[in-house]
Amino acid sequence: MSAGDATAAMGKPPRPGPSGGTLWDLKRAVASQVEALKRRLDALHSCAHADLDASLSRVAKRVKTQKQVCQQLTDEVGKEYKEMSDNIKESSEKVKFLYFMLLHGNCQLLSSVVYVILICFQYLVSKVTILEMTKTVEKAIDGLRSRYNISMPA
Repeated sequence: MSAGDATAAMGKPPRPGPSGGTLWDLKRAVASQVEALKRRLDALHSCAHADLDASLSRVAKRVKTQKQVCQQLTDEVGKEYKEMSDNIKESSEKVKFLYFMLLHGNCQLLSSVVYVILICFQYLVSKVTILEMTKTVEKAIDGLRSRYNISMPA
């Protein structure tokens, strides 16, 4: 027991501490400071929590946007793949048809096909787009079909 506690237990008033207050006043001051620190800590915690929530919200929006962009790109790539696949399939059917005509000895048609191939080469040299070249070749082949009254095999 300290000297102040001993005098308080004997019924005497407590002695003032070195700063001019009693031990009781010092305890109250410390308790008040602890409460102030707790309130400050709670306020900082709330602020940090709000900042974290805001950051998470921004990140979620970015992720959502990136996901949408990825989905759009996936859809576009899928469409382009389908178009390319269809074009390849159509081209292979045309090659099969031309090969069929070659096997059956239609030399006049074969010379026309060589002409179409030369047109394609001319377009490649002049750097025309593949789409334009494909359209021109298709027109030439359709013209040959109508000229020789040939239908496309199914």
